[in-house]
Amino acid sequence: MTSLIVYLLEASVILVVLYALYLLLLRKETFFGLNRFFLLAIPVFSFLFPLLSFDVSLSFGSAINEPIEELSEVRFFYYDAFESWSANIENHTAEPDGEKVLVQEQTSFYSSLITIALAIYGIGFAVVIFRLIGLYIWVHRLMIRNETEVIDEVRVVKVSHSTAPFSFLNSVFVHQDIVLGEDFAQILAHEKVHIRERHSVDLLFVQLSAAVLWFNPVVWQLIKSLKTTHEYIADKKTIDQGYSLVAYQTLLLRQLVSTNSYGLIHHFNLSFIKKRITMMNVKKSGWAGKAKVVLTLFAVLGFSLVIVQCNSKLDEQMLLETEASTTGVSQEIDVPVITASHFKLSDPTATVDITVNENIVTVNGEVVELDELASVLEKEAEERIVMVLTIDRTQLMSLVRKVQREMRRANQLKVLYIGQTSDGQSTNVRLMLPPLPENNSELSVPIVTDEYARENNLNLLKVVMGENTGLANQQKTYDFVKDQVAQQKTNYVVSARFSDDNTYGEYLTNVHHLQKAFYQLYEERTQARYGEGYWDIFEKKGTDKKYAEMYSALKKEAPMAISIAED
Repeated sequence: MTSLIVYLLEASVILVVLYALYLLLLRKETFFGLNRFFLLAIPVFSFLFPLLSFDVSLSFGSAINEPIEELSEVRFFYYDAFESWSANIENHTAEPDGEKVLVQEQTSFYSSLITIALAIYGIGFAVVIFRLIGLYIWVHRLMIRNETEVIDEVRVVKVSHSTAPFSFLNSVFVHQDIVLGEDFAQILAHEKVHIRERHSVDLLFVQLSAAVLWFNPVVWQLIKSLKTTHEYIADKKTIDQGYSLVAYQTLLLRQLVSTNSYGLIHHFNLSFIKKRITMMNVKKSGWAGKAKVVLTLFAVLGFSLVIVQCNSKLDEQMLLETEASTTGVSQEIDVPVITASHFKLSDPTATVDITVNENIVTVNGEVVELDELASVLEKEAEERIVMVLTIDRTQLMSLVRKVQREMRRANQLKVLYIGQTSDGQSTNVRLMLPPLPENNSELSVPIVTDEYARENNLNLLKVVMGENTGLANQQKTYDFVKDQVAQQKTNYVVSARFSDDNTYGEYLTNVHHLQKAFYQLYEERTQARYGEGYWDIFEKKGTDKKYAEMYSALKKEAPMAISIAED
């Protein structure tokens, strides 16, 4: 229901903007056919634009981009507000007992407010629709209760009581005495224009549009403008048939009586006769008028591009939130900020989502005690699949390390750590945890110390993880590995040390920068050797033997040997 309210409000705003454009540039011009088309297009655009969403992919200047960004943020704000409002109404019973009474009172107020608003809207919509139905019944009764005659291929209804001449669909309604008068020919010529131009269909369309947006006063002004434009068209085409301008204007004044203008019919003598006579004497619009038309078209085009671009950005933001929720990025968890990753899950369903926030561990949304984590993971994953970890960046590594150990106990070693880019998009770091010795007796994972490096002839680079050390460690690692590869050495290890007092944000940022050092070196070597980027080779290696050989050779020459040590 809140989506309907937002849609109606946005449609109303667009209608107001477009009608204001008409008043500013087109109303006083003599391009009556164009004005008619523009007025009919306003409701169409108003209903359509809030639904259109696509990226126009144009490079706007900052003067255009900044308003689009600001408008998109405003739209997302009230969309999010409405969604939160709706969610609070649906989920208020989940509040703590101490707050439940207050929340229920607020929810009851919000729910009542929405119900009242929708009830008022429904009543207004029904009133307009029943008014249209009543008007149609009234016209139909006039037709069946009075004598009709086909005159000049038009059905003329001779109304017995006094009424101003009017037309509806393919019929003309006049007082029976007028048919015998000398002015009838001009009146009939005028009403025949309404019939040929199908002006009644126009009015039916805008009246139905008004039923949807009845609460917006501008839509009723639009109907008046359209009816006025219809009269301008009928007046012009009647005079073009050869009738005297002076005689025709005199007829209008003589026929002027006090009467109402009904929504679906065209009275020959509307109350705006003065405007009609004035417009008959106005000089035909020249180059200035044509320039206004061009300006109007460009303004509508620009406005439409802004709207659909804003819709696209809104949809993109909502999609990012949806993707974040499906990949483990909770809006309540502040994950570390890193650069975008090239890794994508081949099968997003083959994952287990683990979150760590405020010392609470969850698995697929269920809270799990640390000593039960390994058994839960064994039940969740019958085979080795990817563990997707979403961890608050302020979480201490003392708990994260224990979570990692329980994952190793469950023999779930493939890890995808979730992070976010500086603009809030979801990204990740891929890592393989070492197996525990008791899980795999054939694979012994050594502790890389200075003594171990000397005994095994390893070239060792030791870095310490800490706050704001990521870029420095990346440069150290890049220089070290580049020098080792230049000497055609592969017996090297980068040992990164962290302590339990480190935050997870420091840990993941440093791991990410260590990996980036290797990717930087890989990119340089593949470009120099093959003329292609490393990530192009990475993506093609699974389907192309040539690229698989390139990738294998690169990794043999410069293995990503990173050892993460603990204090």
